[in-house]
Amino acid sequence: MSSMRLLLCLITALSCIGGNQVSAQDTGDNHWVLAGTLLAGEQSRAIFRSDVRAERMVAVHDMVGDCEVTAILRNNVHMSCSDRQEKMKLSYGMSLAVLSRAETSAAQQNGESIVLQRSAIASLFKDPQQLVSQISVEPRVIDDVLQCYEITHLKQDGELHRLGLQQGDLITAVNGVPASQAHQFMQVLNNFSELASIELQLTRARRPQLLSYIIH
Repeated sequence: MSSMRLLLCLITALSCIGGNQVSAQDTGDNHWVLAGTLLAGEQSRAIFRSDVRAERMVAVHDMVGDCEVTAILRNNVHMSCSDRQEKMKLSYGMSLAVLSRAETSAAQQNGESIVLQRSAIASLFKDPQQLVSQISVEPRVIDDVLQCYEITHLKQDGELHRLGLQQGDLITAVNGVPASQAHQFMQVLNNFSELASIELQLTRARRPQLLSYIIH
């Protein structure tokens, strides 16, 4: 698969990504994600953000939907729900406009997902010329077998850079499907519109990296 074909596939697939990360739901059908924590002993607070951009600051024993907050920790909140126990992990940056490189790096280091708005992703990929100006990828073939795609150019502080990509990264798999399985790899890209999450497996400076995104 050529680098241009890969870009065009990403453009057409990601522009219509849908799905929700349902973590806590209230009676108004709002879905809440954990946006931040403030640790101060018994005065600790958790900040939740909904899919309609509402925000709430809650303490231990407060309710979020049908779930009671039982513990507030650095990177997660424990909750007791009517039919389950839940551990909600901290999510970073729901909009590309406000997502910073520091937030992306923190999420990577802590093994956490980055939550993105569907509209932000659609806006990024709706203009092929804009996308091509931000990134260039080239296939890497060893013994006539495609091994990965190398990012040979990446616009500094562009949206893709803020998403955690770096020039020189080797994209080895998407959602667990390796680039060497070209047919299945294409199927995953074509089915992005049916997925609620994306995982990019990379090699960076000879070390494996994982970028995880939830499309909200």
